[in-house]
Amino acid sequence: MNVSGKAVAIVALAVLAFPLAALADNTSSDIITWFNTDATVSTAGGVLSLTTAITSVTLANNSTLTALPGSSLGSISLTSGALVPSSSVSFANGCLASSGGCSFSFAASSFTITSTSKGVPGWSGEVTPGTDVTLSGTCGHGECIYSVIASLSSSNGQVVGSTDLTFSTIGKFKGGSSITTSRAGGLTNITVPEPGTLGLLGVGLFCLAGVLRRKLVRS
Repeated sequence: MNVSGKAVAIVALAVLAFPLAALADNTSSDIITWFNTDATVSTAGGVLSLTTAITSVTLANNSTLTALPGSSLGSISLTSGALVPSSSVSFANGCLASSGGCSFSFAASSFTITSTSKGVPGWSGEVTPGTDVTLSGTCGHGECIYSVIASLSSSNGQVVGSTDLTFSTIGKFKGGSSITTSRAGGLTNITVPEPGTLGLLGVGLFCLAGVLRRKLVRS
């Protein structure tokens, strides 16, 4: 292969490498923050399920999208693995913080953000392997407020965020029937790839190809 042919090959390889590098790049990211309300909570077979509406989204550029009254921007769903056996007594007592709360296995867990509005990113992943979904609450004046906390991972296991979803009940929550309440909320942070960073990576690869081409021409 002559010098010109080598240069063309280098440039071609750089251009082909860019999409692969873009897929692998997760080091720089934006944080998308969702606020939620109107939670539905249920347990069946030792599995905890929580679905909540998205009422507002704060993007990385600090812009905020807010749902119109009576509507939502989408929904968030968290389904845990089975209740960890060592916490079963705590669950029977209502998963109160004073008793250490309850832990649910990360195994077979899922976390999904469904978007119904333009500009709201959807996402699907799992609870981070090696961690648990924790549920704990405090009670006062006949009402208990519970918090469901989990760290989140993408399908390849990379940690990308966390969620803290809350709901309230009249009396202790011990599983049983579903609970729907307007006194609910939450905060979910999800990290997503930053397009600007990927673009800079592509420019860098292209420049590198140019430098190598000049070296080949000089030789």
